[in-house]
Amino acid sequence: MLGIVTNLRVILTVVAITGALALGWTMNGWRLNAQIDRMVTDHATQLAKANADALARYAAMEKQKQEALNEANRIAQRNAAAASTARADAQRLRDQIATADRVSTATVTSLRNYTTTLGVVFGECVSEIEGLAKTADGHALDSRTLRGAWPK
Repeated sequence: MLGIVTNLRVILTVVAITGALALGWTMNGWRLNAQIDRMVTDHATQLAKANADALARYAAMEKQKQEALNEANRIAQRNAAAASTARADAQRLRDQIATADRVSTATVTSLRNYTTTLGVVFGECVSEIEGLAKTADGHALDSRTLRGAWPK
């Protein structure tokens, strides 16, 4: 009977140890799962904050770009108005040259030829100057727009 009691003690000790190990294993799993859950939550929070920061930065850059485009449009409108005024002034001058009678000793034919030639040459000069000014304004406007839209 002593052998049965000893065997029973050994069996109960092994069962108790096994139960304690199983309980410890389970509790450690719970602890680790809780730690993993905290890490996942922290990561999700950081990711949400990073997304919000990126969206705010994008919105600021988009606003800056739109302001630069709006300013470029205002400048382009002012340049177009100035070019229109210059064209009108040039046309008035062309008309004055065409009707000018400044050379009193010249024949009518030579004066007509002179004013016609002068008008043509002046018109070509004005056209070239307008084209050059338009190209220069376009380059300057593009440069300003790009600098204005570039993130700071």
